[in-house]
Amino acid sequence: MWAQLVALSRNLIRVAATVSDSKLAAGADPAAVTRFQHDLARQQVAFVIALRQALRRQEQTKAAITELSRYLPDESRDRVLAADNRPAILLQLHSQRIFRAYADGLLAQDRP
Repeated sequence: MWAQLVALSRNLIRVAATVSDSKLAAGADPAAVTRFQHDLARQQVAFVIALRQALRRQEQTKAAITELSRYLPDESRDRVLAADNRPAILLQLHSQRIFRAYADGLLAQDRP
């Protein structure tokens, strides 16, 4: 199960990076593209960690909170750590980040 989760996580980040990199040729802001790629990758790492901690019922330990916090952006750290279901909140943040990237033109397809 974990090997599949890691492989799917890698694929998610690879596809997001490829699609957003293609926007560089279309004139997208390189800093915005890099920020999106890094944010999504860090959130995915946080999701895998949070899921592992939840399944092992370790999410309330100080070590678990410290480990997870390293991958959370400042603006969502408190929300994630206060959540009863951290993996679910992280998936919601993924959706919001991807939506924002579409709105910013980092993932939108070019249309003729």
